Amino acid sequence: MLSLESIILCLLIINIFLVFYPFLVYPVVLYIISLFKKQRYIINNNSKELPELTVVIAAYNEEKNITDAILSLYKDGYDHNKLRVIVGIDGKTDNTDLEINKLQKIYPNIEYYILEHRGKNAVLNTIIPKVKTCYYLVMDADMRVKENTLVKMVAPLMYNEKIGAVLANMEKINISENDTNNAGSTGEKIYQKFETFLRKKESNIRTTVNAFGFIAMRRDEFLPIPNDFMCDDFFAILKTNSMKKNVFFIDDLYVQEISRQSLSGEVNRRQRMIAGSLATIKYYKKLLLPNYGFTSFALWSHKCLRYLLPLYLIIIAITSIFIPPSIFRDFLIYFQLIFYFISVIAVILEKNGIRLLLFKILSFFLMMNYSFILGIVRFCFGRQNSSWKRN
Repeated sequence: MLSLESIILCLLIINIFLVFYPFLVYPVVLYIISLFKKQRYIINNNSKELPELTVVIAAYNEEKNITDAILSLYKDGYDHNKLRVIVGIDGKTDNTDLEINKLQKIYPNIEYYILEHRGKNAVLNTIIPKVKTCYYLVMDADMRVKENTLVKMVAPLMYNEKIGAVLANMEKINISENDTNNAGSTGEKIYQKFETFLRKKESNIRTTVNAFGFIAMRRDEFLPIPNDFMCDDFFAILKTNSMKKNVFFIDDLYVQEISRQSLSGEVNRRQRMIAGSLATIKYYKKLLLPNYGFTSFALWSHKCLRYLLPLYLIIIAITSIFIPPSIFRDFLIYFQLIFYFISVIAVILEKNGIRLLLFKILSFFLMMNYSFILGIVRFCFGRQNSSWKRN
């Protein structure tokens, strides 16, 4: 029978492993698997052969963004006669509709609906059923597409029935005045590069389980989002996986997201994302079962185990005190004390405008874990997640 000290030591080692697993072990495993298995698909860039496409935009107080978003679509190069845009306005509190009226004089295939203010998920559930084309794409009003983006998004859906959704890569543009080099912006850029690697390898192997709000899908596979607690984009991804179809990620196709990034803003955004993701995983909990194969493996590794990172750190802090005295124990305790002390100092320096790369990374790591805790609490208390926020 194992002694109490042995049990505590095993618990410590397991949690140390779990800390590194999502960020080191899982990426390495993905890389190795991708060397032996790579999904292939066809892209046809001949726009004359492409079908009609509808772009759906849910908007709330987007008077300043909506024009540039729609114009970027019509500058993409897709045949204007085959491109339709539907905007759902979640309650009229600004002049978003007037901006769309101006564009309608040039592009008659734009339509919009002013709806009762109920949240983003309700807007999407209302306007997507109005799509008449075989394929549609969901985007946010703060996104801008580049040339030939729409062509490359819809082609995989046309030529591969196993693909149920297509994602582009994301390039975040920080428009914070005189503050484009903060920890939130720097940390998010590094984090997104890591996410891009995971999405690419997952997609190369079979399917990815991670997304942001720019997704191309088939109209006949649409399912309404069940409630306001879920992330709309993550719901679409898990829905596609639940149908045992693949989510394909095009890593060299970039869509710009215009936002104001700060450390506090990233905390608020990430806690909403965590809460919504957990609510969505709860709804599609069957995907966590082994019979979903690679999807289950990716969902556990990419999402679930990562969200519990603060718990691992707490368990490590507690168990390291109770293991038998040794050089390992002393190193572990002092390392944690120094790491957290420097991380707190980094946050303080960040708030006072003193920024070094190492300190920005530590600030982002600490605040990311803090946002994980807030997101889990938010999920447990059942707070609505599809409300509109601008950081």
